[in-house]
Amino acid sequence: MLCYFLSVQPHRKSPSPDGDPRPFPSPILTFARDDFIKANLASTATNDNGIASYALYWVLSLIDYYDYTGDAATLNGYITNAEAILDHAYAVYGTNPSLGFYGWDERLGAGFEKPNCMEAQNAYKMLSIRSWNLFAAAMGAFGRTDLQAKYRGYVNEKMAALRQNSAWYQGFGLHACADAADTGLLNSSENRPSSMPPGS
Repeated sequence: MLCYFLSVQPHRKSPSPDGDPRPFPSPILTFARDDFIKANLASTATNDNGIASYALYWVLSLIDYYDYTGDAATLNGYITNAEAILDHAYAVYGTNPSLGFYGWDERLGAGFEKPNCMEAQNAYKMLSIRSWNLFAAAMGAFGRTDLQAKYRGYVNEKMAALRQNSAWYQGFGLHACADAADTGLLNSSENRPSSMPPGS
């Protein structure tokens, strides 16, 4: 399977207390800290520190916030910002953009030191697809079927292009593999244990 040992989804990255988007478990919302998350969404909405993945994690944090709270007004207020982030990811998809940072150490390829390496680029592609997919679902729930269709279209386009090569994931390492699994879009062939990339 493409990453079948990765059955537990990684934490989404939500804004942290110091404004640096990094892993911050979404279950904090269950402890009546909605105001805290809302304030941090505001403080980091346009501050990704030049790190491409942080912008996408901000969108995922917004979706988490909406899913947990049902705060439609806050979601609505950030739709334009989320669109700009997601459309930028679409514009640079597959161009090997400067990612600024992709975090893992030398034990797994030194993403800290080489944020634009191919593993990071593949992980960013998968994170983009995941973000488009989840935002499409959120927009469907919110009643914006136009945006649901737009971002579902992005997902379908990129997944179809990838699948023109049945071994599209074979060059993926642990991190890209995890992001691919986390899209929730892998088919039965891609989920077979024999499909797992060597060394993953």
